[in-house]
Amino acid sequence: MEDKSIESLKQEFIQEVMSEQSFDTLKEWLYMHDEARYVASLTSKEPELIEYNKEFEKSLRRGKTRSNR
Repeated sequence: MEDKSIESLKQEFIQEVMSEQSFDTLKEWLYMHDEARYVASLTSKEPELIEYNKEFEKSLRRGKTRSNR
């Protein structure tokens, strides 16, 4: 796979989402996005993902995550 910039990857993803017509598929993508961010946050040193992990852990303790709202 060729190396791509983060901006080109974002644009590619946005184009895929915008072209999707299935509500169920979009819901699954959102669920997978949350799962992927959580897994990445477990070992990441990026401040955004560290904060995401803290908030996700708090939501688990409260019994709420985006996927079950």
